[in-house]
Amino acid sequence: MGGCGIDAASLACLIETLYQAVEDPDAWPGVVRLLCQYLNADSGLIRVYSPDWATVAFTASYGFDFSSTAAYPQHFVHLDPIIGAIERSAMPPNDLAVVPELIFEAESERAAFYSDDLPPPPDKRRIMGGHLFLDDETRIVIGLQRCHLRQPFALADKLSFRILIPHFRQVIRLGQTLRRARLESSAAAQALDNLKVAVFFLDRQGSVRFANARAEAEVRSGLLLTIRGRRLHAVQPGRDRILQQLVADATASTSGLLPADGGVLRLAARHEVGHTVVAFVTPWRYACMATAPLGPGLTSAVFVGAPERPRLQAAALAGALGLTGAEARLAARLVETCDLAKAADAAGVTISTARSYLKAIFEKTSCRSQLELVTLILTGPSGLWGRKTDDRGKVQAIPAGNQTLGTYPY
Repeated sequence: MGGCGIDAASLACLIETLYQAVEDPDAWPGVVRLLCQYLNADSGLIRVYSPDWATVAFTASYGFDFSSTAAYPQHFVHLDPIIGAIERSAMPPNDLAVVPELIFEAESERAAFYSDDLPPPPDKRRIMGGHLFLDDETRIVIGLQRCHLRQPFALADKLSFRILIPHFRQVIRLGQTLRRARLESSAAAQALDNLKVAVFFLDRQGSVRFANARAEAEVRSGLLLTIRGRRLHAVQPGRDRILQQLVADATASTSGLLPADGGVLRLAARHEVGHTVVAFVTPWRYACMATAPLGPGLTSAVFVGAPERPRLQAAALAGALGLTGAEARLAARLVETCDLAKAADAAGVTISTARSYLKAIFEKTSCRSQLELVTLILTGPSGLWGRKTDDRGKVQAIPAGNQTLGTYPY
């Protein structure tokens, strides 16, 4: 019997199965099987490869031994008689169009690949195939085979095959784009996970649609942030009211209802000394690979990280409090570490020397504890107004023009 051609219903079924392969690469063998059945072929093979033959992206086959098709990208691609026939054809090397001449019929050369895996007689195959230039970096070869003792592929087969070629091109292009996007999305999400800040992306309802690894850890700790009903909340009610307002303003800004640029919220754990973060809430109007799979509904982003404190200048501290250089260095490090042993190590002195310096600092500042000293320094010039040292090192008034100690921005 000659070629059977494809009726409309069968063609629709084949095309539907073909487009399933965009999201499910495992559907490709079924596509080739249907193609062979509809065109009355014994076997078929699809190859997607690079022009320099350095890589074969994937193959899908029907009627071949699996071990041979698995080895095709490394070995049998160099023995493929269909590709050899294509290379001998007068096809322009950079022709991106698919024209009827690209559908050809030829007899295959004797090759171990076909001899081992096609039913006898193994020496000759009738071939109907196409060579598709997807882009400068991708080529597609589709070949169907019949035993040479059977009738050649009929005109109806060739016409039906031509109808399918644009769909093959489109499906393979979409599949490559989707796989590339998934890889880029995975890489972008991994990059977000490596950030030292927590990142939340919220939708129009305020629901968390994405949280990187640091954000998940922050929520699990339960110290500052939590998720209730899929919405991001601050643990402390007063802070949460501010957070919800910032998120609402950011969402309204993204929707064009409010000209807001975002806001900053300071969060401090009640029972964890030193655990303080700053949350930056901003409208989200951007597209990135990490958030692309989440869809277009993102309206705000929350970035949470430890505040970067400016390093205290020991010279300014010495001038403001009447300390020696060594005492000022210890005091500055004490503010940063809140631990005398760590401060001594950072200042390059022994713990006993640090205690001696601290005693002198207490006398000069009238402070009675480390907490009082740190509070005095952190409140900046406002906490030092009306203070300067007298001849005995006691703190007295400091003229306004001599307020040299910087303040923290929170």
